[in-house]
Amino acid sequence: TYSPFSKQARQQQTLSYTKGSYANTSMCTAMAVDQYHGRVALCGRERETRLVEVSTGDLAWKAKNLPPDPQTLLQQPIWSTCLLFLDSSAAFAGSNHVMAAGTAFKQVRLYDVRTNSKTKRPIAYTPEGLLSHRVTALCQVDSNQLVVGDAAGYLYSLDMRTLGKKRKGHLNLARFVGPAGSIRQVVKHSTLPIVATVGLDRMLRTYH
Repeated sequence: TYSPFSKQARQQQTLSYTKGSYANTSMCTAMAVDQYHGRVALCGRERETRLVEVSTGDLAWKAKNLPPDPQTLLQQPIWSTCLLFLDSSAAFAGSNHVMAAGTAFKQVRLYDVRTNSKTKRPIAYTPEGLLSHRVTALCQVDSNQLVVGDAAGYLYSLDMRTLGKKRKGHLNLARFVGPAGSIRQVVKHSTLPIVATVGLDRMLRTYH
């Protein structure tokens, strides 16, 4: 096993959880596999997302946080809670190199994860106030839409084409009605325009 958070190259160790430790920064809170390039993405609390080569354990790419708040000069908090690599049909150039990350601080971010990318910061992200709860699940349904689930049981359809752009009334967001508990997974059918979701309300729901 490899620790993506270790400063020493390819140091082998097991990621552990210490009981009673509230801010355990060595624990991974989300992961996703990049099937096109043989990499795995890992992230944690106060740990930016990193891509590790599956075959060697070498660090391939590391995200960079957003700039500090211009008014308070405080760093933006970091805690990604779900990750998703977009497929090649997404509405971004080189989209099989784009990764979506949902955070515990009510935000969805998109990253260009190419090794020669000019920026490691998010290329787009949801504005403050658009989402109200911790993001727990992501699913790409077509070239433009992400389905986003959160810890309060809300399920949204998010238009990636307007992500980060200021629009009156937040017109790039729509909500599915039904879930009542924290959403844990959203999956799209391989051929049909149907998504299924499960959560802590112990119900399986499908949507067109």
